[in-house]
Amino acid sequence: MLLGYVLALAALGFALHTLGLGIRQLAATPTSASVASVALACFLLLAHTLVNREAFVLLARACGTGIADSPMRRLWARSLLGKYVPGGVWQLLGRAWHMQQLGCPARKAWYCSVIEQGASLALCVAIALIGLCLLEDKQLAAALLATAAGVAAFAIPYLLPALADRRRAFVAGMAYAAAMPLYLAAYACLVQIPLLELATCLFAGTSAGMLAIVVPSGLGVREAVASMLSSSHGADLLTAMLLARLLTLGIEILFSTASWLRHNRRRAAA
Repeated sequence: MLLGYVLALAALGFALHTLGLGIRQLAATPTSASVASVALACFLLLAHTLVNREAFVLLARACGTGIADSPMRRLWARSLLGKYVPGGVWQLLGRAWHMQQLGCPARKAWYCSVIEQGASLALCVAIALIGLCLLEDKQLAAALLATAAGVAAFAIPYLLPALADRRRAFVAGMAYAAAMPLYLAAYACLVQIPLLELATCLFAGTSAGMLAIVVPSGLGVREAVASMLSSSHGADLLTAMLLARLLTLGIEILFSTASWLRHNRRRAAA
């Protein structure tokens, strides 16, 4: 767990360096976010994280993993910081490994982990695509559409047979979709940008960060793409996204620490 903390902080520092920002420069950058706005953004990001967790629990049931909800929540939390390990696949590998340790067949563990990432990416691409069409950036919209179609054509026939309970999988998908407005609203608290432009830049950047699997948690990629897409608010958006990263990292460390403490207490009591 300590390694996860160190890597997360190091990855964030690397992103700041790559984007040419230092801590003093970041702090000095003008922002419209007040203390109350930052607190509200933190609450919304926390709610987004909780909804994502419950969506994962529902998805695990839909895939027939056979793991009870409480252990699945702890497993999800313990693997959060794996995305900051260089390589981009360690969170997925960690979750699949933990599920196998709890008795889940390897194939179902892999299906569940891959579907989770695929659902999040598909939603981000879809929102970015709609926004780009509305903003009339048709070339980038076409590129995103081609990417999404290619991924779907490959993944859907392969993954659907893994779903033991498709009704519950549908509910999980709706939960992942419900998390997206919370994610957008958190950023809207931190920067004053027209909502359509913010949604398009944010979800296009997030999609790029998820696809850049060699970069820890897409750090730097997501922020750079989003700020470049913004027509006149790039600097403000970049500052807001880095601030949101810090808030998200704090929330993830909180979840991960709580899970590990509970795990250690249960092991000591056994």
